[in-house]
Amino acid sequence: MSEADASSVKLGDLVYAKIAGRIQSGEYAIDSRLPTENEFAEMLGVSRPVVREALARLRDSGVVVSRRGSGTYVQRRVTTTNAKPLTSIADMRRCLEFRVSFEGESAYHAAAGRAEDRDDLIVAVERLEQDRAGLRMEVNDDFAFHLAVARATGNRFFHDTMQGLRESIITAMGITPSFMQVRTPERLALLHAEHIAVFDAIMANDPEGARTAMRTHLNNAIRRVFDGVF
Repeated sequence: MSEADASSVKLGDLVYAKIAGRIQSGEYAIDSRLPTENEFAEMLGVSRPVVREALARLRDSGVVVSRRGSGTYVQRRVTTTNAKPLTSIADMRRCLEFRVSFEGESAYHAAAGRAEDRDDLIVAVERLEQDRAGLRMEVNDDFAFHLAVARATGNRFFHDTMQGLRESIITAMGITPSFMQVRTPERLALLHAEHIAVFDAIMANDPEGARTAMRTHLNNAIRRVFDGVF
């Protein structure tokens, strides 16, 4: 990842945190309309794409909602968590190791759950398909997939825990490319195939297969980052 990309990731995190903080404090009350992208950009001294990314993350987590022709409105406050942000590369590895166990069980229960809880998962996979077609892997789309798996369990504690880890996971996803060689179409295809393996097992109501596929995906992430093996 280039220095410019790294700065973009950090700036996006900062803007997200500022807007989320104002919602959490009540400065932007529930049901109130947020400033426009242009207004936020001028207010925070950043570009519109950075603001757009932050608002997209808030929409994905259900904190804000966009109403056609009207603007973006606060829907609820940000879910709080006791999880501390990543502080080191060692922390990044610990986070991934935790995710192997936690998300493996999340995938298991998603596959054992109800089909009607999987709508968000289907949408998330469609977004990943679009990313693959564009030869990219957007961190927000990647996280949205993992969050949708947690939501598909039908158990709010899986979803809330995953949501609480969002900042650490997004940060790690943003840093990960700097540890790897340039992502070629072939490597992106392999990464996409890992996501699809999880999705297929869940849709096939195969809990053991889903658990194995998710654990394999996250163990491969550890190997990609720390062992240089794609």
